[in-house]
Amino acid sequence: MAGRVRKSAVSGGLDATGASAVPVTAAGAERFAALLRAPAAGRDELLEEALEADRRAVAGWALRLCRSDAPKAQVLLALRALDEACLHEECPDLLPEAARTLAGLCRPDWDAELLAAALPPLGHYAAGPQTAQTLSAMTEHPDPAVRAAAVEGIDHFGDRGSFPPAEAALVRRLTVLVTEDPDARVRLAAARTLRSADLWEGFGPETVAHLAAALGRAIGIDRDPRVRRAAAEGLGRLSVPPPQRPPVAEALRPHLTDRDPQVAAWAVAYLAAGDDPRALELLWTAVAARDVHREYLSAAVHMFVPYRDGAPRHRRRLRRALKRLRSRGWADVPSDEPGWGPQARANYLKTLIGSLSPWWAPWWLPLV
Repeated sequence: MAGRVRKSAVSGGLDATGASAVPVTAAGAERFAALLRAPAAGRDELLEEALEADRRAVAGWALRLCRSDAPKAQVLLALRALDEACLHEECPDLLPEAARTLAGLCRPDWDAELLAAALPPLGHYAAGPQTAQTLSAMTEHPDPAVRAAAVEGIDHFGDRGSFPPAEAALVRRLTVLVTEDPDARVRLAAARTLRSADLWEGFGPETVAHLAAALGRAIGIDRDPRVRRAAAEGLGRLSVPPPQRPPVAEALRPHLTDRDPQVAAWAVAYLAAGDDPRALELLWTAVAARDVHREYLSAAVHMFVPYRDGAPRHRRRLRRALKRLRSRGWADVPSDEPGWGPQARANYLKTLIGSLSPWWAPWWLPLV
C-alpha cells in the first residue's frame, strides 16, 4: 500500500494479539491529531509543547503509530516525537519497547526516508552489540541521508555509553567515513561525531593516532569547508594526556596558516597551548587585530581555560588581549555571520573574558 507502513516491518513491537505493551491514551491521539493538522512550519514548536504537556501520552501514541500501518507522514512525525522525547530522563519504563520497536523498523529494505528518521532515536534508546552492528551496517546504505542518520545514531549511542566494547570499532568506522564517503553530508556528520569521541567510555589511547591521522587527512583533502572546519575543531578539542598529543599536533601543524581562518584558528590554538613558539607568535598576532575572526578567540579560550593545562602566563596574556579587543570595539566590527550583531558579539566577548578568570570553573568540576 503506497505511502503506508506495514506492521510486518516491525518485529517484537506487538504481543500475540497485536496489542501494545505500552498503554495509549485519548490525550496522546488528540495531541498527534493537532500536530498533523498544524502547518509544517510551526510543527516543531507544537511538538515541543505537546511533549512538555504530556510526554508519556505523546510517546505512547508515537510508539503505537510506529507499529501500525499508518500513513508515512504520521510515522515520520511519530519518529520525530520519539527522537525528541528524552525517554531516559522522563519515561524510562518506555525504553524497552522503544528499543524493540525501533530495532524492528531499522531494516535495510525499509523506506529510506523513514529509515533515516528512525536511526537517530535507535542510537538514543537501544543498547548492546546488535544496535552497534545495525548502526555500523547502515553507514553502508546506498542513500546518503540514511548513512548520515546512522552516523547521528552512532553519536547518540557513544554518548550514552550504551555498549563500550563496540565503541572503538565505531570510531574506526567513522574515521573511514570522514575521508572516504562520497557525500559531504556523511563526511560532515562523521567529523562532528568524532569531535566528542574521546568522551566515549570505549575510547582508548590506541585510538588517538588513528583518529588524528583521519581528521588530519580530512582537513588536507576535503573540498567542503564545513568538513575541513569540523575536522580541525575535532582535533583541537581532542582531550588526551600529554604523551598522546604529538600525533594531534602533527596533524594540525600544516594548517597553522591555512587559508580558512576557522581551520587555522584551531591549529594555532592547539599548538600554542603546547608552547609551540611559531603557534604562539601567530596567536598573539591574530588576537591583536581588531577584526580578528571569532574562531581564533573561541579556540584560544577553549585551550587556555583554567581547568586545562595551558600555561597560566599565556592565559593571563590572552585575557588581557581580549579586554583590549573589547575596548577597541571588536563587537562593532561588521560580521557576515547571521545573528552575530554588535550586541551578540559584545556578550560573547564578555563570556570569553569571564571564562579565563582564575576563579571560573565549569559546573561539572568539584569545588575544592
